[in-house]
Amino acid sequence: MHRVSQHEHVVRAAREAGVRHVVYTSIPRKDETEASPVYFVASSHMYTERLLKRGRADLYHPAHGIYTDMILFFSGEHLLETKTIYQPAGDGKVAYAVRTDLAEAGANVLLETMANTTIKYSS
Repeated sequence: MHRVSQHEHVVRAAREAGVRHVVYTSIPRKDETEASPVYFVASSHMYTERLLKRGRADLYHPAHGIYTDMILFFSGEHLLETKTIYQPAGDGKVAYAVRTDLAEAGANVLLETMANTTIKYSS
């Protein structure tokens, strides 16, 4: 199943269940056009964000950077020969993050939001 279909099913189920707060992890992006080198991933995030914004739930969607476990993906199978890690980082700088750290931060925001419903996070 394509990720857009999966996202549609989850958003619909959340609406039907009356979910009031949503934490949806997205990606940072400067260019939202088809010319963007990350459009193939960004387009599904943009679509899901639009679906969520149409709902009644409070929405918090942090733009996560590159997860540390993706280093192996960018290293490729010929790392020892090429001694090169290919990453989408422009001038070569990247701030990797551990998924569990970002998940904990999102959970803390959600708990804070539930404790004080006047706080609303969205972009």
